[in-house]
Amino acid sequence: MPAPAYRPAHCAAVVAHMATGASLTSFAAEAGVSRATVDGWIADHPDFAAAVELGKAKCAAWWEDVHRRIATDGGKTGSVQACALGLRNMAAQDWGERADAGAAAGDIARAIEDGNRRVMGDA
Repeated sequence: MPAPAYRPAHCAAVVAHMATGASLTSFAAEAGVSRATVDGWIADHPDFAAAVELGKAKCAAWWEDVHRRIATDGGKTGSVQACALGLRNMAAQDWGERADAGAAAGDIARAIEDGNRRVMGDA
């Protein structure tokens, strides 16, 4: 059975779906297609690609709202971890893991030390 074809109505549908914190893959399931099909729609239909970007932003906003509620009201066991995972996966630009600043500082300190040894003739 062939996958359902892209329709312009998918634009509003993907935004609405992702605004509830849901993933693009779960949208694919709701639309009755594979994630690969949705990826093809993104590549072939600029309007859908823009809708997906908006959906991702709304999804991140949903997860941030959950995060704020947990921070102010508390959460059940595992809710903090689940929320953190949602934020890292759905808003990695803002919530992804960062390189350890201490490691970078250590690298800089070693470079300065090495430079000082070369200047002083100890290297």
